[in-house]
Amino acid sequence: MLGEPSLRVEHVDSPSILVDGRYDTAASHWLHRKHQRRPVMDTTVAHARRLAAWIEYLRVVRHRIDPAEHRSDVFVADEDDLLAYYAPGQYDQDTQVSSATWQAQRSTLKQFHEFLHRTYNVPLPFDLERINLPNGRCVQAIAGLKPRRRTGSRGTPITPGFVDLFVQGALRIDRDGRQHDVRTVDRDAAKRGP
Repeated sequence: MLGEPSLRVEHVDSPSILVDGRYDTAASHWLHRKHQRRPVMDTTVAHARRLAAWIEYLRVVRHRIDPAEHRSDVFVADEDDLLAYYAPGQYDQDTQVSSATWQAQRSTLKQFHEFLHRTYNVPLPFDLERINLPNGRCVQAIAGLKPRRRTGSRGTPITPGFVDLFVQGALRIDRDGRQHDVRTVDRDAAKRGP
């Protein structure tokens, strides 16, 4: 857009992120604090990769670039940026990610942006919702932008031939048309063998 090549965004093994070779202060500060609290390098690297992907998206796709770091990428990200980042990963056949992958990305973004809000007074680019867990704990998550559940065959009508087999199985009718008072149907019995 400005006639300049896009900047390379990468994560490095230490808990930090480089943007075109320059240390990203906020992202690296957050990663360093996360790593101090839970010093598991695999977890830190996973957070770094997800955060680097978000920063790269903001810079390359959304053109959130400014020479001043505090007016660039994550500091100026808004809800529209997040919605635009979410959609291809959930609805585009070519860029779709699994529900687990998006859930991890969503968690990293929430934690990081909460850190930006507390540390730098940057507005959150999303609303939060409270979720009551079965164990009684209450947590907060990004409102909306939940992982799309893969539906498999849900919603696909079954064929008339399969309906007949389904009813036969429910009524415990064998291949010969006899009804039995057993807990298995022919298919189940065949798996067990004679």
